[in-house]
Amino acid sequence: MDRLISAFFIYIMIFLFGMTVMKIGFRAMGDEKIRTIIQKSTSSPLKGLLIGTLLTAILQSSSAVTVITVGLAAAGLIRFSNTIGVIIGANIGTTFTGLLATFSLGRIHIVLILIGFLLLFTRKSAIFCLGTFLIGLGCLFLSMDGFNTLSIPLRELAPVKYILTAANHSLWMALTSGALFTAIIQSSSATTMIAMGFLNNGFLTLLASITIVIGANVGTCVTAILASIGSNWQARWVSYTHLVFNIGGALLALPFLKLSAGWLESLHLAPDTALAYSGILFNAVSALLFLPFIDKYGRWVEKRAKGAR
Repeated sequence: MDRLISAFFIYIMIFLFGMTVMKIGFRAMGDEKIRTIIQKSTSSPLKGLLIGTLLTAILQSSSAVTVITVGLAAAGLIRFSNTIGVIIGANIGTTFTGLLATFSLGRIHIVLILIGFLLLFTRKSAIFCLGTFLIGLGCLFLSMDGFNTLSIPLRELAPVKYILTAANHSLWMALTSGALFTAIIQSSSATTMIAMGFLNNGFLTLLASITIVIGANVGTCVTAILASIGSNWQARWVSYTHLVFNIGGALLALPFLKLSAGWLESLHLAPDTALAYSGILFNAVSALLFLPFIDKYGRWVEKRAKGAR
């Protein structure tokens, strides 16, 4: 059992390592450039949403984009109302990791990692970034393969069997499991990969898997909250808004999850593909529902904060 659990956490570390290498590569082009892009591209909620989605899809980390946004707000370089679209867009951008993981490329992940490693020895930043991207992509496919393989023996462990059974029979248990696990490992994408592994082998229903992924959206808010500790009101409210938006989206989605899961099953998609599409659909619909209220909410918070001071 110890070896099995160790292997499980090794695959989590491989995934997180790959995402970190990919993030480092793109950020090697300059955090300042990313900050400038966010500052200049958030004059409206829609622009903020689009830039948040794009940057997160590139950096493969909603936490990184959210933390940068918190930092800009803390430094007074961006208005609070202009940050909301970015953090909502970050939720959409992070779903592309799950979509990438659904592509079946056999053992090509080893080739991707080797080519990426060789490209790191160049002095050209664009080629270096390509190398980090290939390493990250290779690690993503390697960890996904590992989660699929380990899901069968892990299913036999009593605690895992209990959690899977409870998640399959209770949406609240699935939601809580996704949130807590993500808060601990600080990666909603890793939680999604693990859910995909159990789903592909029939140990989780599509409904339970979707609910776990929605819970992961809530758990990932912990990163922004930690980053805002000791900062000014703007930074704190960015993290609060991130949490409120994700909890609100989860609560609004719960009554419609059975219907959504049934519709996706009727399309006869591969289980992991259906789960990836559900993440994109949930975050896109949540964003569109909240988008019309962003300006009013932002002005309300700014007015309230000024009154408090």
